[in-house]
Amino acid sequence: MRKIIFFFLVIFQFSSCIYPDGPQVSISSQKNRLVGKWLVTEIKINDQILGVGNAVNLKLTCNTGALIPYVDSSSFINAEMEFKDPESYSFSYTQVGRSIDIAFSKVRCQAIYANLNTRINIQGKWRKGASRDEIEVSTTTNGVEVHKIKRLTQSEFIFDKTINGDKWEMSLIKIGE
Repeated sequence: MRKIIFFFLVIFQFSSCIYPDGPQVSISSQKNRLVGKWLVTEIKINDQILGVGNAVNLKLTCNTGALIPYVDSSSFINAEMEFKDPESYSFSYTQVGRSIDIAFSKVRCQAIYANLNTRINIQGKWRKGASRDEIEVSTTTNGVEVHKIKRLTQSEFIFDKTINGDKWEMSLIKIGE
């Protein structure tokens, strides 16, 4: 009987979630919960919801290394992320509204705006991060980004990341394996 109790205590200890908003116990591994297709339900930047009509103050690093402040009032529509095994990653969305033209702004080191209605498809790789509550996503578009997991269940994924000092939080629901 003691062996059985000890066994369950060990299993509970190693399967307990380490995310602030995660489940207390999970039988499924982090990788098994993460792999699949996810729909982005909300994006917050510096605790403000990103969306048309919601102006969010952001920063962009230009080619000289200087930070350019700008205002974004665009939305990500039909935004989906997919994590595959072995470790391939994709992020697709349509960006609509008024935002910065990143390429021109980086070169000219000033905020140049454009009205957008553009489908974006980003491909890359993912892997476990330095700590248990992180994953690293690397793409040719954005380089390496560290996503800090706040919640990861079979059906819900919330993470945050920092870009140029701005805190991004993304909420997703699973829509496929």
